[in-house]
Amino acid sequence: KPPADLENFPDVNFGIELELSCASGNYRERTGKNLADHANVQVRAGFFGGKGKGGGSSKGWITLMNTSKDSSKSKSHTYGKHDKWRLVIDRSIEANELNPLSATFELVSPILSGPRDLSEVSRIVTIMTDVACVRVNESMGLHVHVETKEDDYSLQKMISICQYFLLYEEIMDSFLPKHRRTDSNESLRYFKSNKKSILQNTVATSPDDAILILSSCQSYDELYERMNPNVGKGPRYHKLNLQNLKTRRQPTMEFRQHHASKNVEDIVFWVRFCVLFVYNASKLSPICSSDGIPDATLESLFDDIIKCSMVRNYYSEKQV
Repeated sequence: KPPADLENFPDVNFGIELELSCASGNYRERTGKNLADHANVQVRAGFFGGKGKGGGSSKGWITLMNTSKDSSKSKSHTYGKHDKWRLVIDRSIEANELNPLSATFELVSPILSGPRDLSEVSRIVTIMTDVACVRVNESMGLHVHVETKEDDYSLQKMISICQYFLLYEEIMDSFLPKHRRTDSNESLRYFKSNKKSILQNTVATSPDDAILILSSCQSYDELYERMNPNVGKGPRYHKLNLQNLKTRRQPTMEFRQHHASKNVEDIVFWVRFCVLFVYNASKLSPICSSDGIPDATLESLFDDIIKCSMVRNYYSEKQV
């Protein structure tokens, strides 16, 4: 049974990607083995080997698992074909200054759903940070995927989610560190402001216009293109990334703006925030006129969208 404060967490599929690096003297396979042994889960670790066919580098996966006698007693969940936590090489992030040759990678969850699996995230991250000797820095992020299948989310629901994301973009900035806010160096590289991109790449001339222009979208693809214009490093490098939906790679929207952290509360509360944002914003009608745009305040964000006092209290204390 999940903790009481998680019982109202909706049964929505989600996943996380946490960017990390190994501490000095460690390496990614050992990190995965420690996680497998202590968390009693199977972990897949991607690797690059020597020369493959045609002279290129070979790459593949090794599966790391707890081989102790007690491993058969594991109560870990079964997630079908996505049943393993993965450590995936990520060369787009920077190694730590004190260990410039350290391996950089993402901890990628299987498909998760509901309060019990949110507790599993807490358990896995706690164990990993305790035993796996990992490090984070400002170039690293926490990416949360929330499932929004087009069969389950009408175009109108998706428009509502995107409009309210634009409305509250600056409020979300206010309780994240300065290096994870609009126009920071990290933002310009990894997660551009959706609102600013719309203003720079459409006929919208004001923040209200940016919100209202979404209401005229006639298709999912038109919405995806307006929220993620192909600028900078590419369309997916926005705070709210819809490119997995556009390419049909996977049915999720991705929240990219949060910093990487070894603090379990930071991670779990952000997952709760993202899932609740999508779940509750989808129930609101699209905003179709300037008179219908509410004031964007911390209070209205949590009263009208998030609707969870614990999440509200957590971020109220962080707001600057």
